Amino acid sequence: MQATSLMPLFHVAGIAIGLLLCALIWFAPRGNRSANRWLAGYVALLAGLSMGDLLEDTRLVLDWPQLGHLTDWMIFLVGPCLWMYVRRLTLHATPSRMKWGWHALPAALCIGLLIPFYGLPSGEKRLVLSAELADGIEMNLPLAVAAAQMLAYWAASLLLLARFTRELRENFSSLERRTFTWLRHMLLITLAMWLLWLLGISLHWRWAPWLDTLAVPAGLYLLAFLGLRQPALFAGSVAFERVQEEPALRPVKLAPEKPAEAPARYARSGLNDEARSRLLARLQALMHTDKPWLENDLTLGQLAARIEASPHHLSQVLNQELGVSFFDFINARRVEEMQRCLRDPAYRSETIMALALASGFSSKAGFNAVFKQHAGMTPSAYRRQFDAVSRPTGSAGPA
Repeated sequence: MQATSLMPLFHVAGIAIGLLLCALIWFAPRGNRSANRWLAGYVALLAGLSMGDLLEDTRLVLDWPQLGHLTDWMIFLVGPCLWMYVRRLTLHATPSRMKWGWHALPAALCIGLLIPFYGLPSGEKRLVLSAELADGIEMNLPLAVAAAQMLAYWAASLLLLARFTRELRENFSSLERRTFTWLRHMLLITLAMWLLWLLGISLHWRWAPWLDTLAVPAGLYLLAFLGLRQPALFAGSVAFERVQEEPALRPVKLAPEKPAEAPARYARSGLNDEARSRLLARLQALMHTDKPWLENDLTLGQLAARIEASPHHLSQVLNQELGVSFFDFINARRVEEMQRCLRDPAYRSETIMALALASGFSSKAGFNAVFKQHAGMTPSAYRRQFDAVSRPTGSAGPA
């Protein structure tokens, strides 16, 4: 069997996988259902574009000329659907129909340009399609615009994710159940699919069309697999308000040498220097007496309520007065608590993970990363520095 005769089979596989996974994603009982529907739309668009490629590669479009260019407009909605998927995952509101209309405008213009072709009789359509297929697919202005649009939406999606990751660090002290590494992988897979598509239509080598043909079924499967495996990261609605230093050991740094400049987002907060100082004093007193960082999933809102402040004002104090995010502020204390326990002979019989959980950490992976970032070494290496200390018979948890 010739290699070219296999290409339609891969197109069919891509279409079948796309339609099946589109249905699975749309009706998935878990995860962010609003976001999943945009992902389902994205997958459906890729399946539709693969259908168009199949009709052209097999020349079936000449038998059914009424299907010619029927899916071309879909390419201008691929980028917007990906962007909307990321928006909904990162808890941004869905744009109004009027605003969404601007994102769909290129697709509408494409349909408008194709209306004269759609109005032709079948015989004339067949002649037009025969001439186009004889010339082959070349990079032209519409395809170049579509490629630029997709890459622009991909960059916008990556920027949304980066901003949301910073917001998470401002609001939560534990990120293990709120990680978006998988979404970065999805964006990289998407970029790889689009680049392979560009190479497939730009290169004039014999094997170049295989780049796009193989990328679609493989990419669709990976995208849907990653999307379906993600749990609902947030239940309900979530709103953002958009120790003594040891010798020869790296200290835990909480604040820069001088306070950070006031960001533009705090320009209208109404919190002056004196009010920030009072709020900081209340925060430091609470941290000394109650040790709230020992709670495994402490949030900015919970801590703000204890010092009778708004989450926005507490975030401003942490950012401007200490130069740290809420995540770093709380986890630095957890590291200090963990270091104290690892140095204390009274806790020698306790496992490192037991001490980590008692110090406020939620998982092994998150604990190891944060501890190494602040202490400059792994917890095991830190504990080995005190192996010469005698081990008592009893043990207790962190204070």
